Amino acid sequence: MTQSKAPTNGGVAIVLSGAGARGAYEAGALSVLLPLLKGDDRPRMVLGASAGALNVAILASHLHQGVDAAAAALLQGWRQITPARVFATPRLSVLRLAERRLRRPAGVAPGLLDTAPLRATVRQLLPDEHFGSAVTNGILDAVAVAASSCARGGAVVFLETTRPVPMSGPDVAYAPTRLGPEHLMASSAFPLAFPAQWVGGAAEGWYIDGGIHLNTPLKPAIDLGADRILVIGATPWDIGQAPERSRPPNLMDGSGQILHALLVDSLRADLAALARTNLQLGAGAATPAAGWRVVRYCDLHPSDDGLSDVAARSWPSGLLPFVRSLGGYGAVGPLTVQHQRPGQFLSYLCFTPEFVSEAITSGIADAERLVKGSAGITWATS
Repeated sequence: MTQSKAPTNGGVAIVLSGAGARGAYEAGALSVLLPLLKGDDRPRMVLGASAGALNVAILASHLHQGVDAAAAALLQGWRQITPARVFATPRLSVLRLAERRLRRPAGVAPGLLDTAPLRATVRQLLPDEHFGSAVTNGILDAVAVAASSCARGGAVVFLETTRPVPMSGPDVAYAPTRLGPEHLMASSAFPLAFPAQWVGGAAEGWYIDGGIHLNTPLKPAIDLGADRILVIGATPWDIGQAPERSRPPNLMDGSGQILHALLVDSLRADLAALARTNLQLGAGAATPAAGWRVVRYCDLHPSDDGLSDVAARSWPSGLLPFVRSLGGYGAVGPLTVQHQRPGQFLSYLCFTPEFVSEAITSGIADAERLVKGSAGITWATS
């Protein structure tokens, strides 16, 4: 996966996964790691999907002030987040959906939850809606946001870059564009819950959450020529307690496995493939002349699934009946009772101050453990 048609220009890329409200974990981790990325390790590319895309936009908008200021902006932005600043209550969502259908405005699709508040929040968090201006100003070489094309049925990476645009393939298509809020809304449009987003331009069409096909845009970072990649995911490798042995997995447990596969399994496979390629290069089994190169990386993800427990106790009481109506807490009987940690699903939509604060704290703690005893980021090949 380290073969690229684009010239190798090197440099550090920050790649951020999508995970809804768990994106606050990434902000906490970056508040520790960003100040270490200076000199030759300064970030030259930032790429993300879903909540990771929002973090990318905030980073790109503040890196001109330095990595310390960008880290502070991330924390400040997430500490302003509340459920009401992300989506409307189900009752208001229904009313607004009816209003939209009557007015039929362009670029708006139906969704279970109304994300008009998120659109307003995005504009408030970004000092410049054109967050890709960091590229034109020479602060970064590339800024990229992944989304999933409804028409194409695959990943599309919207990007601004001074580097050669990588060749599109069956797994990832690249769309050079002027980045703005519509790309962030597209990247975070989780199917059914959030409405799809229309994006204009050369790759115009309807888009949904980038996490569906490319939750962690590791390959685009490699295609753009990065030789060091900091990868931060907000979902633990293990999703928590397994179902009781006396009970077979049910609908909710199966859905949890599907969600975990989308968020984690592809990243695991990509990192394993990257490590194998690095090993082959080190052993002389592959040659740089063939277009392959060593790409070092550092990956961080939550050390445990404690954030699921935080979500279970901090979910807003006003929305809890709505969640129960969907079966998340077993209100409709044994078919939907979740044997695994009950907050797993809720954690991705739990934008409460308590959850955000705990996620930030968790990210800080894990990042501090990662770099303990070292003067900077340790880049590995396997």
